[in-house]
Amino acid sequence: MDNEAKGELDRFADALASVSDDKAVLVGYASPAEDKDATHRTTMAAQRAINSKDYLTSEKGIDPVRIEVRTAEGDAQKVELWLVPAGASFNTEGTAPVDEAKIKAIPRKPLPTKAGTKPAHATKPRPAAKPVPDKNSSPTSTPSETKPTAAPSADSKPASKAELHRYTLSLEKTS
Repeated sequence: MDNEAKGELDRFADALASVSDDKAVLVGYASPAEDKDATHRTTMAAQRAINSKDYLTSEKGIDPVRIEVRTAEGDAQKVELWLVPAGASFNTEGTAPVDEAKIKAIPRKPLPTKAGTKPAHATKPRPAAKPVPDKNSSPTSTPSETKPTAAPSADSKPASKAELHRYTLSLEKTS
């Protein structure tokens, strides 16, 4: 995971932590260019979503019960991070749940540093990142402004795209 992807996860964690009754859905994708075998691509997509959830829970303290992991077909190496307001539900069409009993997070390894230098995390702390909605969201909206005010009910309806907030964590390697 590069610094840009980690920063996006950090912003997402901040947004999720700011509203304690919102849920998160992480949808992992894998590219056909990575592997021709559809089953292996699904496993890679699931691994991306599981690793993202592990970072959010172990590094950022988000309750794992609030995070659902899924996979979907796509043409990119990414994880979509969705904030789902209380009372709304995520439209699961086109996605599949991940069996978290079968796929476990791969432990993160710090990047090697040059002798005599401090690791990046040992430098002065940065201010907390503010949540930044995806470019497809309204520029003036924030997750709390679009949250429904009604209490969740047993017959909750799938939320419209306008009610959910998507953050995209791109994992494609650039040269």
